[in-house]
Amino acid sequence: MHISLDSALGRQRRLNSVGESVLQIAPNAAAAYSLRSLTGGDPQVVRVRRGSDNAERDFTASGVTSGALTSFVNEDVTIYQSDFSAGVNGFNATSTTTATGNQDGVSDSAGTSKDNVLKVVKAADAQGYIQRDQGVVAGLTYTVSGSFLAPSANTSVDGIMIKDGLAGSSLSDYPSGYLVSDGTWKDFSFSYTAASDGNQRVQLGISSLGSNPNSSSTGSSGDIVYIADLKFVETISNGFVETWYDQSGNSNDAVQETAGSQPKIVNAGSLISKGLDFDGTDDFLQLDAALGATNAQSIFGVVELNALDGSNELILDNRDGSGDGSAYFAASNQFRYLFDSNSPLAQLSASTDTSLVSAFKTSSDVAIGIDGGTLDTASNTETLSVTTVPRIGSRSFSSGALFFAGEIAELVLYNTDKSADRTAVETNINSHYSIF
Repeated sequence: MHISLDSALGRQRRLNSVGESVLQIAPNAAAAYSLRSLTGGDPQVVRVRRGSDNAERDFTASGVTSGALTSFVNEDVTIYQSDFSAGVNGFNATSTTTATGNQDGVSDSAGTSKDNVLKVVKAADAQGYIQRDQGVVAGLTYTVSGSFLAPSANTSVDGIMIKDGLAGSSLSDYPSGYLVSDGTWKDFSFSYTAASDGNQRVQLGISSLGSNPNSSSTGSSGDIVYIADLKFVETISNGFVETWYDQSGNSNDAVQETAGSQPKIVNAGSLISKGLDFDGTDDFLQLDAALGATNAQSIFGVVELNALDGSNELILDNRDGSGDGSAYFAASNQFRYLFDSNSPLAQLSASTDTSLVSAFKTSSDVAIGIDGGTLDTASNTETLSVTTVPRIGSRSFSSGALFFAGEIAELVLYNTDKSADRTAVETNINSHYSIF
């Protein structure tokens, strides 16, 4: 059997491509984004903002895989430390409760005294509580600690409960459990995963009411609780991408400075396994520079759609207007690629599994392929001259729209035809992600 030299070299190229990096196999990319190394070294890949305190830090590819990124996001951060030295420190009382800060020299029956204390008094024989927006986020984990005193002179109130949220009528609604003071200052600490955002309630409790100690009790008007050193520490957090660094050497980083529009990379303490998570509402990253004029283009992407619903969702948009530029996107349950106009375009059926989607503009065609399969092609001999800066996850021109909902793990962009390198590049990508 005769094997041509070209065929033998092609086979060897596919075998070698597993050990090489993408940018070694197909150099001269216009931009390249991933959480893994595309260079063969240990490049800086991402800048992450943690949700607990908005601190930011850069990470290399090894920092992502080693757990350094998630460790940074999940560092214990105090999101609230009470300071009652000048007032109630943002706590709101109700018509049945009054609150007064700046209480010093508050002593218990054992002679322990505390300063900078909050005094809470029941003003009626009804449920008494105070509440404050502590900035907690549903799904994240917190440790709450502090001290409180229910004086032995109280008629009924002998404890407190701290609520996850505002409403609740039974002891099971309070992750703190029922905290009882015997007339002395009591320290407490507990951890919980928040089920609701924002406001947290401190409820005055009456143990004689059994399983519903936050209910009313006749004769409890005038009872007092003192609170000091209340602290909320976020121990499990979310992380968001401020910058996805370009590994091509062109410094065309993809950036989003608006916190609410940053894709997520860590969810409830865990690294998202399938890349950056775009919420489909307002998340996107904007490249630092336009890709410029070109009559050829190649895109290799690792993406996963959240749903097949027919919506237009832009994975990468490089257009000055609706009919000028290129777009790599999902629509009508298909992955699609257009170049210079809305038609003709290349398109193939999509799924909600992770997909390797490759798109090419050659001298004569546009083409798209999924998971190493046969390319769908359409005739196209156009040339682009786009000045708008591209976006990942949103429309690039006018106002943001057609937001992508799903995960993007990798995007490698070329202003040249790399269709001849398709097999080698896809072999490398698949060896890392095991897509097909």
